[in-house]
Formats: sequence, structure tokens, C-alpha cells
Amino acid sequence: MAYCGGDNAEFSKGDPVTAQSFVVESERVLGKGGVVSSGSAYLESVVVGATDYATHKRWSIRGVSTPDKYTLVIHLTKPEPFFLDILSMPFSNRILPSAVDYSIRITRVNFFLRAAIELI
Repeated sequence: MAYCGGDNAEFSKGDPVTAQSFVVESERVLGKGGVVSSGSAYLESVVVGATDYATHKRWSIRGVSTPDKYTLVIHLTKPEPFFLDILSMPFSNRILPSAVDYSIRITRVNFFLRAAIELI
């Protein structure tokens, strides 16, 4: 699967959305920084090399590449009719790469505690 974006997409801070933005988020979902997202199982089951990356057997996701600044290529393990649905799930949202802080460890418990405090 190949996705070609344009040079007019921006994050809210004005930084451009590039193919690398998608790679950074995919790595984060698969556990870069030691925190595995709930979406990891979805990607591991369909993206070539995702399981090897998630289990620290490889330093990159073999099935994800960026041939240029705005083109993202994802190789699937087999045809998956629901793959676009996976990319539309909340864990697949792209975030500004510079906003990712891998030193922060958010556990499910402190996430809910923080949410409860914000409600009070």
C-alpha cells in the first residue's frame, strides 16, 4: 500500500505532516520507548516486520518505508480488506515527531488517575 501526501498538510503548530510522521507513530504504537499501545496487535498482524520490531529483533519496521518526504509505503503480510480501518483507529493518529517524549512512562493506572483529577 502506498500513500502519497502533499506539501500542504500541517500539524496544528504549523509543522508539515510528512511520511516520517507516520513512521514515528507506527514505531510508538509498536512499543518504541518501552510503552506498547493497544493498537500494537493490529499492526503486528498485518505489517511486514512489525512483530520483529515490537519484540526488539529489528531496529526498524521492515515493511514501512518512505521513498521521499511525502510518500509512505506499507507492505502487508497478506491482503487485508480492513487495513484502512486500522489506519483510521485512534491509535493510528499521527502526531508531531518532536512532540513524542519516550522518557515519559504512562501506565494505564496513572492515565486514569490523571483523567479523574482533571474531572474534579
